[in-house]
Order: sequence, then C-alpha cells, then structure tokens
Amino acid sequence: MIKIGNDYEVTADKYQHILNTRSDGQDKDGNAKDQWNKTFHASFEQVGRAVINNEMINMIGGGLCPDLNKFMDDMRQAAKEIAGLIEQT
Repeated sequence: MIKIGNDYEVTADKYQHILNTRSDGQDKDGNAKDQWNKTFHASFEQVGRAVINNEMINMIGGGLCPDLNKFMDDMRQAAKEIAGLIEQT
C-alpha cells in the first residue's frame, strides 16, 4: 500500500489500481468517523490525476490557488514523472 498524505491510500490488484479516499462522516450515533471511498484506475498516472483533481477542487474552494493554469501544468508533469518512476521499479 502507498499512503499519500492522510487522505489517500493506493493499492493494486492484478488488473487495476485502487484509490481509497478518506472523507469525514458520522456513525449512527452522530460521532465523527472516517469513511473511505474506493475508485478504480487503469494506471498509476490516472490515480495521480484523481488525487490532483480532488486537491484542486479543495484548493479552489478555499481560494488558495491564484495561478491555476500554471499549478495544474506543474501537477500534471509531476504525476507523469511519479508514474514513470513507479513503473521503472
């Protein structure tokens, strides 16, 4: 398993990469509880894009990204480089 920060975990099986994304929820008694949602991706690069998209949505909502186009280009390039490094191992 690969952990990405506190909100993401990546696993893989024979056919796909599985991205687990943490979200805040509540149990039946109203207590705070972590919930994990799974999405399935054909490559690690797609996993990276999904994480980037989720984080961008969070950043845009919080007004933290003034130069969005440059940031997105940088993040896409980083995702490609990470995917290349992982495929080499």
